[in-house]
Amino acid sequence: MVNKNNVQRLIKTGKWTGKSLGIAMILNIAEFMKGNPEILSTEQVNEAMNKLERKDGLVYNKYVDLYNVLTDLYNFCNTTSLDAISNYHILRTYISGIMQAEFTSQVIKTKPVEISERQYSTYKTKLKKYIKNTTADIANLKTCLAEIVFRACIDSDVAKPILEKYKHETVSDKYLTELNDNIKSQWGTEPENPEQYYAMPEIFTGYYVLPDGTTSKDTNEDDFKAHVHTEQLKLVGKKFSYHYHDKNGKRRIASPEQTFKEWQEQKNDAGVKLAYEKEIPLTDALNLLEEEAPLYKLEAPFKWVDEPTDPITKDTTKYEVLHTYLSDLNGLEDGEDNIDEYEDIADFISDEYSELIDVVLTDLKKNDKVRALLDNAPDDIFEWFSSNGAFAKAGMPYYQDILAPSNSYDLTDVMPESIRHTAKNYGYLIKPSSKNSDITTTFQQHNIGKNHRRLLNQLLNSTSLQGIANDQQILDRINSSYESVQQGINYMRAFEAFIDGLIEYTNKKELADLKNFAPFHRLHGAIQDFNKFVYLEYHELATPSLNYDNPITKKQKEQCARDAKTFKKIFKPVAIDNLDVPEEAQKTVRALIASFFDLGNDTKVTASKVLQDIAGGL
Repeated sequence: MVNKNNVQRLIKTGKWTGKSLGIAMILNIAEFMKGNPEILSTEQVNEAMNKLERKDGLVYNKYVDLYNVLTDLYNFCNTTSLDAISNYHILRTYISGIMQAEFTSQVIKTKPVEISERQYSTYKTKLKKYIKNTTADIANLKTCLAEIVFRACIDSDVAKPILEKYKHETVSDKYLTELNDNIKSQWGTEPENPEQYYAMPEIFTGYYVLPDGTTSKDTNEDDFKAHVHTEQLKLVGKKFSYHYHDKNGKRRIASPEQTFKEWQEQKNDAGVKLAYEKEIPLTDALNLLEEEAPLYKLEAPFKWVDEPTDPITKDTTKYEVLHTYLSDLNGLEDGEDNIDEYEDIADFISDEYSELIDVVLTDLKKNDKVRALLDNAPDDIFEWFSSNGAFAKAGMPYYQDILAPSNSYDLTDVMPESIRHTAKNYGYLIKPSSKNSDITTTFQQHNIGKNHRRLLNQLLNSTSLQGIANDQQILDRINSSYESVQQGINYMRAFEAFIDGLIEYTNKKELADLKNFAPFHRLHGAIQDFNKFVYLEYHELATPSLNYDNPITKKQKEQCARDAKTFKKIFKPVAIDNLDVPEEAQKTVRALIASFFDLGNDTKVTASKVLQDIAGGL
């Protein structure tokens, strides 16, 4: 039997048969497809052919016919594939044009808000009033004296030596149990979202542990995240393998990072496809994907362990407790309603920090205006409240700062809700009322002229989704492009089915190299990219843009749904995976190959007949 390795022996011995010489010629094509040198030169073929007996010559002639058909198939399929790829680009261009038109339309719709000079003047007056009222509201808020004292101690020179001493003094035994119970009641359970740990690890009475024993309490945040990622790589590697071919065509096992990245990409691609098929949001599709395909569900690589040690011990300093628990004071406003919640901590602060409180209060009273406020204050600093405005007037810097008119207020804060979001995000233009106006912004410099806007809208309408949906000529061109792509796929399948039939007939597995047909691989890759593009752009149209300043309306959601439905009606993914050859087409393949080697059949079989007969059954 002929194979690549024993051709040289046949050349030397000259013991060719019609079949062996014919198969050697076919193997030549397979080597050519791989980019390798031919295994049998034209001169060697001619020399061997001249030595064949008549019957072997007839058999050889059948292989010559097959060789010619394979050559024609190569050229024909190359042209068809390139045409299909060209039409793939046409389809993609239409979709890109639609999305660009959609984006441009949004830009036109969200051009800066146009206001008159009179409106501008009105809004300026409203803004002054708005700032005044807002400042007054903040000034009227009441603040607990405890918070005032501890805010003051941050910048107080007399407080600094006491705070330094607190760094070395521990909390008295009297309050240890009470403070621990308070902490456990607030943070003694496992956090709902483990990611919360990264933001505030000190508030939980427990820690995370990884399979290798690494714990979140003994590792800094960045290192712990790195450990978590390493464990995720291991988990993905156990359920998902990924190989690739290097530049020399050698198959290699991907690194854990490459595998993890490929897993994420495939999961996202599958999620986008599912969102398209089910017509659901991508987030819902990804959740559904995890339920239906366990491959894409990744369990958390860590577990929560309750901390057996109390967060406050006999070694905990007063300074540590002060910084940890006084944050609750920010919630004390108009304390009549919630002061009861702070009775325990009030006693604790009054006893443990009495020295600091007395010193800071004495320091505050050096300011005559502050002393006038505090003269009637009770001993319990949790039961006395005064307004922010009063302390601001008394000259306390913190309260003066929060009542100062803020630069964060601007004209858009007082505009009507109907234009506020657009003005905040895209600005506003003031149209002068006359040539003598003091307004420096020239409206015409920023605005598209009416004639230009009309022409632009005409252009957008022709490339928009609705414009294409209403243009039968464009729809016909799109359908024609789909037919070209589909023909390319069918010819690709027919070609490969023919090669499989040839392998079955000759028992030459080397002929599988004939399927390494570069144009087909390019077409396959192009269609995969096109399908992803269709899914992603459908998702883009179907998902209303989230806008916190101006929530999405029901009308906008309905329009998005209509656009997505129209898009899906026009543009569909092209099926290229799991395209098994039907039995009927396989019978056609066997009949065609049998006709090649039927010595009594003089009918010439052409490349076009091969492709059309097989593709007709696909």
